[in-house]
Amino acid sequence: MQGPFETVAFAILAAALVLSFLPRTRFGLWAFRAAGLAFAALAADAIFGGGARWPLVPALTLSLLLLLFTYWRLSLSGAPNWRRRTVFGGYVVLASAAAILSIGLGHAFPVFVPPAPGGSYGIGVSDIYLKDQSRPELATDDPDDKRELMVRVWYPSDVPMGMPAEPLFRDPSVFATLFQGALPDAFFDYLKDVRGHGHLDTPLANAADGQPFPVLVYSHGFGSFGEQDALLMEELASHGFIVFSIEHTYQALHVRMPDGRKLLFNPKGYDNGNPAPDEVEDILARMREILAAKTLDDHRRRIGAFMDSQPSMSTGLDVWVKDTGFVIDQLSAASADGVFGRFAGQMDLSRLGVFGMSYGGAAAGYFCATDSRCKAGINMDGLQFGRDALSLQVDAPFMVMNSDHKLLFGMDADTPPFAYDMNDFYYEGATGPVYSLVVEDALHLNYSDLGFVTPAARWMGMQGPVDVGRMNSIMNRYITGFFARHLQAAPAPMLDNAGAGDPEVIAFKSRNTEGFGH
Repeated sequence: MQGPFETVAFAILAAALVLSFLPRTRFGLWAFRAAGLAFAALAADAIFGGGARWPLVPALTLSLLLLLFTYWRLSLSGAPNWRRRTVFGGYVVLASAAAILSIGLGHAFPVFVPPAPGGSYGIGVSDIYLKDQSRPELATDDPDDKRELMVRVWYPSDVPMGMPAEPLFRDPSVFATLFQGALPDAFFDYLKDVRGHGHLDTPLANAADGQPFPVLVYSHGFGSFGEQDALLMEELASHGFIVFSIEHTYQALHVRMPDGRKLLFNPKGYDNGNPAPDEVEDILARMREILAAKTLDDHRRRIGAFMDSQPSMSTGLDVWVKDTGFVIDQLSAASADGVFGRFAGQMDLSRLGVFGMSYGGAAAGYFCATDSRCKAGINMDGLQFGRDALSLQVDAPFMVMNSDHKLLFGMDADTPPFAYDMNDFYYEGATGPVYSLVVEDALHLNYSDLGFVTPAARWMGMQGPVDVGRMNSIMNRYITGFFARHLQAAPAPMLDNAGAGDPEVIAFKSRNTEGFGH
C-alpha cells in the first residue's frame, strides 16, 4: 500500500547504506551519491508526496547521516587506524539500527490509497450532533448532563464537479488513542492526506428509481470509533443507502463535539469496564467451551452461563440499543429545518437496516429482535449479548458474520472445525431469513479498516493473515448484497452461492430463505 515513489526512495536508501559499508576506495563516491539521492528523494516525497509525516522522520534522519558520513569518508586520506575503525564500527551499528527503524516505520504506516467504492452514486458526508434530553449521562458526575451523540452520515450525492474529497478519517488522532498513547497524536497527522471518496455536505442525489433511499444505522465496536469501517460506509452509500454511524459517547475511544470538547472513553458509569488480563484468559477459555459444545442445547447452556458471569455487558448494551432507537426516532421526525434537513422526505424508514461490528453488532442483533422498525440487520463478529439473549427471536432478515475461531485459539488448520459458531443460538432461534458465514484467517479486527492504516496491526497480532484487500471486498459484497436483497429487492447471488470465488469464506449457511433467491 506504500506509494511507488516512496518505495523507490527506500530502495535507494537501502542501497546507499550497503554501499557505505563497503571499502571506501572503490565504493566511497558511489555511496555518497546514493546517500544524496536518497535524501533528495525522501525530502521530495515529504514535500510533494505523502506529506512531512512523522513515520518518515527516522528515514530522513538516516539519509542525512549517510550523506554526512560518506562525505567524511571521502575526505579521508592515508591508511586506516584504530580510531577510524572504531568510528566505522559504531556507525555500522547505529546506521543498521536506524535503517531497521526507518524502513519498518515507513512500511508500517503508509500513505495508502483507499479502494474505490463500486456503486454508481457519488458520496456525501456530514456530521450531526444530537442530544437526548430524556436520558441522563451516566458517565459524568453532573446530574444535569444529558446523553449527547455525534453521528457521521454517508449518503448518495450529486457531487459538484472538481470538489475535493474529504480525508477518510476526519480525526486521525483517534489512532493514537487506539495505540494507548504509545505514539503521539502528531504521528498520525499524515492520515489527513489519505483522501476517501466522500465530499462534505454536498447535495443529496435523486434516487434512480425516484423513491426515497433506504436507511442504515451502524454502531462501532466497544472502545472503537464511528469511522472504523469508513470504506464499507462509502461502498453502501455508493449503492444508494443513507448510512448513519453512531458514535456511542464514553464507550467510543473518543468523541469530538462541535464545541471542541473531546469526550474520552470512560465506560465505568455504565458498569462496563475493560476486563483485567487474568479475566481475559478466563473469558477466552469460556468462549472455547461454547464453541466446543456437542449439541445445540449444550451450546445454549454454555452461552447462558457465560452471559450470567458478565452482567455488565448487558447493562452497557442497553445504552447502545437506546442510542439506536433515539437516532431512529430523530430520523422519523426529521424536518426541512432540523439537523437532518438535507435528508427530510428522502429517507424510506420502512426500509431500515441496523448493523454493527463487535459490541455494535450485538446492539444491532438485540435491536432487530426487539424493535419492529428494523427490517434487516447484520452482526459483524459480535457475541450476541443482551438481556434474555437466549430467548431472542429475530423476525427480520439477519446475517451473522464471524472471524476464524481456529485462528483465535491457535489451532492447527487440519483440526476439525468447532461444532458451533459463537452466535449459533441466535441463528437457530431466528424465525425470519437468516445467514451465517465465517471468513478464514480473519481475526476480530479484520472487520475494520485498521489493516489499511497500518500493516503493523497484523504483526502485533491484532489482525489475522487474510489479505486486507480481499477482506474489504468480502465485507463490501456480502453486506451490500444482503441489504440490497432485503431492502432494495435487488439480486444478491453471493447469498445463494456463497464461497464461489471467495475461498476465504470457509463456512456459509442459511435458514428460512426460500423465495429470496434471484
